[in-house]
Amino acid sequence: MTANFADTDAKVNPRGYTVPSYGPDPDMVNVATSIANTEKRMKKNFRASFSETDAKKDNYAGNPRDYFVPDFGVDHDIKNVQSAIKQEEKRLQHDWKPKQDANGFWTMP
Repeated sequence: MTANFADTDAKVNPRGYTVPSYGPDPDMVNVATSIANTEKRMKKNFRASFSETDAKKDNYAGNPRDYFVPDFGVDHDIKNVQSAIKQEEKRLQHDWKPKQDANGFWTMP
């Protein structure tokens, strides 16, 4: 397979066609309008910033960062699945070792 971008292939692969513009996506317009209405009603501007300078300002403004998040341990559903895998490995006398491919997807043996 080859690619040729010369104008001589314009009959086979037309170029210069117009892509229609349907305007902004209605969902995005709705979200932007909702944010603007809420900011106006609350008399506050919403913004998101993750810079260190802004984090210091936000801490002063009552938006703390780096706060403690409790560790409640492993979820009981995960523990149940891990237990079931161990039981099946023992029953089948086979260790299950899934591997990731180059794209990060898991291949199942």
